[in-house]
Amino acid sequence: MANRYRNRRTRLMCIVLACTTLLGCIWGVIGTVRATQLSRELKAMRLLMDEQDAQSASFADAYDPDAIAAEFDGGTVTVGEAAEEYQMIASYYEMLGMDIQQYAEETKREILNGLVEEKLLESKAKEYGVYELSDERRAALEEQVRQEYEENLSYYMAFRSEEGKSEEEVRSETEAYLQENGLSYEEMLQSAEQEAWRDGLYEYVTRDMTIGDDQLRAFYDEQLTSMEMTYSASYEEYEADCDAGRTVVWNPEGVRRMQAILIDFDAEQAEEYANLQAELAAGNTQNMDQIDALYQSLMPRAQEAANRLAQGEDFGALMEEYGGTGEQGMCISAKSVMYGDAVRDAAMALANIGDVSEPVQADAGIYILRYASDVQSGPVPYEEVAEKLRTDYEEELKFSQYNETVNGWMEAANVRYYTDRF
Repeated sequence: MANRYRNRRTRLMCIVLACTTLLGCIWGVIGTVRATQLSRELKAMRLLMDEQDAQSASFADAYDPDAIAAEFDGGTVTVGEAAEEYQMIASYYEMLGMDIQQYAEETKREILNGLVEEKLLESKAKEYGVYELSDERRAALEEQVRQEYEENLSYYMAFRSEEGKSEEEVRSETEAYLQENGLSYEEMLQSAEQEAWRDGLYEYVTRDMTIGDDQLRAFYDEQLTSMEMTYSASYEEYEADCDAGRTVVWNPEGVRRMQAILIDFDAEQAEEYANLQAELAAGNTQNMDQIDALYQSLMPRAQEAANRLAQGEDFGALMEEYGGTGEQGMCISAKSVMYGDAVRDAAMALANIGDVSEPVQADAGIYILRYASDVQSGPVPYEEVAEKLRTDYEEELKFSQYNETVNGWMEAANVRYYTDRF
């Protein structure tokens, strides 16, 4: 029961994030306000998780957990599986000052659809022989998860170290914290195993999907027409696609490729910075010293990197050591908004390719910029992007085919809902 409940907690957080996104509460604002809202939403979710722990007994009294909330050809979903997810979302809506009753039917069906689909996909994975992992695959997965768990452990241990505590004590406390928050090794492994059979099912369904050269060329032409129209009307769309790593086949004029070393805030500093910026945006100008202090805490390391550059060390090697954008860099022009005014202005102030900026304060921390190259405006030649486009297009088609297949399975499963039972 404990493992099942903790797994449900993870699912609930995903549902609330999805609802928040639909409501525009997290991602509607760019920059520091977005980061602040995300921090607040995550805190709120944690509170709701704790509140739900306290209310679990009353849920059991309010509903018959063994009653059927949805049934389909091959299985059922019980009220016990669905009710707590619904209550979680209802509590969240209440916190936002909204009435869940306006969205009750839609929300319940969304929850039930997700639970039905999960069971249906697991059944299909078993039917097609991709559910069970080979001994070799399981061993590799366990090693991968163990490495990720140890990385998580080391990260959180750094925040819990105190004078007088041994490393063993800190590790024990941190492991208990990860266990409590659904990040134990066992739970990470369970999630990875579920992801593995899902990946196996996806690969099985899409195994025969390939595209020919004529299809690829037609796709390139479509992308070229679409991107020229979109980017000409909105530079922000271009910047967002570049930042997301999308294969761009048309570039506006005046774009520079900028590499950057980034001395970034740690998680605690980033949260503090976001909160201070939100207060500043609300008119509180008394916290400027605190904001400056955060940047000053990063400055010794930023200045160290700048000094090493001045002494002739390789920019790429220092990017790898300190962190940063990597070789691909950022696409920045005089119209840029994504990285902030200070970064844009510093990038455009560099006179020649190869020039390096002084440390620049930004929302993520402190950048040191290098003018890597100019981006050729207009169409990107087909030959330069063909292979990357092939990968993108095949994945797009595979994704579409997989979704169509799953939708077909859902339709054929003859799902019946009983939303009045919770």
